[in-house]
Amino acid sequence: MLIGNPAGIFSMSNHEDMKSPLSEGAKKIVIVPDQKTFLYYLSTWNPDNRFPIFINKNKFVDKFASVYNGGNNYFEYADSKNTGKITRSTAYKVLRASLSDKNIDDFSQECSKSDLITFFTAKNIKPQGLVLTGIKSSKLPAALALASYHGQIFDFYTPPASSLLGAYSEKSKEIIRKDIINIIQSWGYPYKGLGNGIDAITIALNMPFKYSRYYSLDDAVNRETPNAVDCYAYTGRLLDVVDGMALYQAMCSIFLNTQNCLLFDKWPPRWGRSLELGAWELRKKIPCLVIRDSFKKWRRLVEPLNRFDLIFINAAGSPDNWSGGTLDDIPDTEPVAIHFAHSSSAADPTNPNTIAGKWLLNGAFIYYGAISEPYADSFNRSLDIAERLIKGAPFGAAVQNKTTIPKNRAKPWRLILIGDPLFKPKFRPENNHGDYFQVMKSATLYLENLQFGEARSVLEHYLNSPKTQSEPKLDVYGQQAKTYLTKIYDLLVCESILGSVIYKYYNKGFVMSWIADYPYTEGIRRRVYLKDDKLVEAYYKLHKRTEKIIKKGSHLEYIWKIILLKMRQRKSFVSDWKIIGPVLDNPDNAQLFKNILESNYKNNIIYNGMEYKWVSMKKNPLNGRLEIKKSKKLGHQVWAAVSNINVDSDLSVYLRFFAECPAKIYIDGKFMFAYSKDILYTTTVDQIKLSSGNHKILIFLYIDKNKYGNVVLRLTDSKHDPVEKIHFLP
Repeated sequence: MLIGNPAGIFSMSNHEDMKSPLSEGAKKIVIVPDQKTFLYYLSTWNPDNRFPIFINKNKFVDKFASVYNGGNNYFEYADSKNTGKITRSTAYKVLRASLSDKNIDDFSQECSKSDLITFFTAKNIKPQGLVLTGIKSSKLPAALALASYHGQIFDFYTPPASSLLGAYSEKSKEIIRKDIINIIQSWGYPYKGLGNGIDAITIALNMPFKYSRYYSLDDAVNRETPNAVDCYAYTGRLLDVVDGMALYQAMCSIFLNTQNCLLFDKWPPRWGRSLELGAWELRKKIPCLVIRDSFKKWRRLVEPLNRFDLIFINAAGSPDNWSGGTLDDIPDTEPVAIHFAHSSSAADPTNPNTIAGKWLLNGAFIYYGAISEPYADSFNRSLDIAERLIKGAPFGAAVQNKTTIPKNRAKPWRLILIGDPLFKPKFRPENNHGDYFQVMKSATLYLENLQFGEARSVLEHYLNSPKTQSEPKLDVYGQQAKTYLTKIYDLLVCESILGSVIYKYYNKGFVMSWIADYPYTEGIRRRVYLKDDKLVEAYYKLHKRTEKIIKKGSHLEYIWKIILLKMRQRKSFVSDWKIIGPVLDNPDNAQLFKNILESNYKNNIIYNGMEYKWVSMKKNPLNGRLEIKKSKKLGHQVWAAVSNINVDSDLSVYLRFFAECPAKIYIDGKFMFAYSKDILYTTTVDQIKLSSGNHKILIFLYIDKNKYGNVVLRLTDSKHDPVEKIHFLP
């Protein structure tokens, strides 16, 4: 039985996994048996009719097929087609035919580089890039497919001999750099400067990734001079670690849509590189989810199979770990483009026991990362990348742009792009997200235009609507909407307290920074949150306006329950502290212990010939924490923190304690409990009895090198609320 195209081309025999071509809107995926047959069917492409072609069936083909055309496709298996010996002329014939309405059989004479140049001129084709490969390379089919799709010049190159896992010398790197320029010049197309001719180089060769041990070869051979800050082209590389990988990278780049995005951020907001800003822009095109710091949420979203097709990750670590994540946290995946800002995730992309290697083997068709420590500022911000992609820039240009990174990182450096540098995401959002995409897109645009009321309304409606309860991913999507809405509430409260003072800050950048929790906005929050009474009053007033519309059991009701609970609990935090330290030896020394307990805080503590001065500190108004900034010059340190309270009458109270370091807690000199490494980061609760009168709380904090002395101490009733009979003394 024969189907599709000229008789005898495709055979269905012995292929039970054939999908029916009769499904409405189904598209074909052609499976060929060898390179020669591939070249023939590639030559049947024309600018108006291209179709995916793979050599033999493998796991990469299945991954591609699972998402191509929404999975509505079918396989056509081609019989072998002998195009003769594969030569340079053969490759040029295929490229020429694939850009016209002919196929390779229509060319009886040899085809040379000059013939191709003449053809490009006649067709007004202005090549965007250069593809380099070898005549015997397994990557030749993928290289030709990309050259055809993007209209690129195509050439052959034999690099200096070296192991793929080795590193070229500076001398060899310079030979390659000059050779590439000579190849481009031999075609006669302009290349100097970006936006003027050849702007991309695709390397489809087996050659080392590195030179001079730590530097990226691909980020050095695209320069006019050895140490130029600006590059004249963006570079990508095809990999064929296992059969079919390079062709998969090419076919995904050409044919697949970009439908959704996941951003996983393990970097602190103070670095100013929050992925929330990239999501801000991308939300205008596709659904986006942002996870901050939680591998539990990461695993819930991507295991056992990742279905996001664009992923940004900010992390730190070595080639096989990432901020607490391991190789086991890299899932099997549908086709995905990855931007991995990390120290050395791409140290060896051929090795599945590295981050990049496993992502590529598991199904990533684009991967951008570092081969050795590049420093965070060598990566473009996700905001800049997203803005460029939305404006139509290729992935290589978006991530490798040198104008928005420091000059000392813009010179030949340590980052590499695996995949097609001219890959352009075709943003077409999935239709299985319910209202989430449109809601978040609308809210983002309203916020961008400083229309806070409109943004609030659209989010409240979404989170208050019963229909959202049945959406399978509401727990994830709803959380993103909740985050936006709670931050809008926070901004409206700050506005009600500060009035016109805050208006001068209002612009798109400020609102984005507010959503991302940037330190830039913390000063305003802190200023407002110092005023507990006004803050609580403002939130209750805001709630009064909202409660009329809140539906029972809705996510909007849940948001307000949490907000009002937090407002009630604000006065249960111990607020005023006296701090002394660091004490460099055992603080349990009886004399030191006595001196601290009996101190009036006006006189310094003398101990072991050292004089220690009391310092007054207040809780962080944003989170209720006592935050001790230890000296980086010292190793293990011990600090003492003291607070005084007054109790109106005898009572039982719950002491709730959390710290980021081991600690010992005393009340009136009596040991209560120790907070050890075994229970670190877990809230400890202890019920204690307090008589009427004044009491002194003493905490010893044991802070290790490069750790934090953050402490939260609350005195509450059984419902976690503040106890009216307890008064914190300054």
